[in-house]
Amino acid sequence: MSNEDFALLKELLTDECKMTLDTAELEKLVSHAEIIELRRGEAICKYGMTDRNMYILLEGILARFLFQGDKEIVDAFAQPGTFVCSWHSFYRDMPSITNIEACCDCRLLKIHKSSIEKILNTSPVFCRWFCDLMMSTNYYFEMKNREIGGSIQERYIALATKRPAIIQLVPLKTIAAYLGVTPRYLSALRAKLVKE
Repeated sequence: MSNEDFALLKELLTDECKMTLDTAELEKLVSHAEIIELRRGEAICKYGMTDRNMYILLEGILARFLFQGDKEIVDAFAQPGTFVCSWHSFYRDMPSITNIEACCDCRLLKIHKSSIEKILNTSPVFCRWFCDLMMSTNYYFEMKNREIGGSIQERYIALATKRPAIIQLVPLKTIAAYLGVTPRYLSALRAKLVKE
């Protein structure tokens, strides 16, 4: 990993949770990781496949797809600094129930579960940091659920205001799947908002 990538990772992780991982501990994590690149539309986790890796997004935006009944929806986006994985695969060694896909070109750090477990078993500092990260992840899911309420227009405006990179880089059909509308409806809403 280059010095620039290491500095970027340290900065992104500082913003991700309250506890900061010191340089020595971060170097332990990085020593077990590899950088991978995804092109738009490629997936790191696929429905029905088992992937025991955890990823840290360095650049780009990812979307998590899942089925609600027989309808595929997007329930979350990941921006740089976010840890992502299929929890069914990572935690329970089961096939994924989600597809995690690149919305644009992405660069990620890939770390296998066995490497994370090895660091957790040998480093109390890393263990505390990882716990803080998991609490932070749950906090953000609660915040998202609170902030995403309201009409489709209010939800779109909240997304555009709080996470403008998603509006700029993510395909319209993916944003529509996240908001629970058709791409046609979302296109008309965007046109209406531009006129206002």
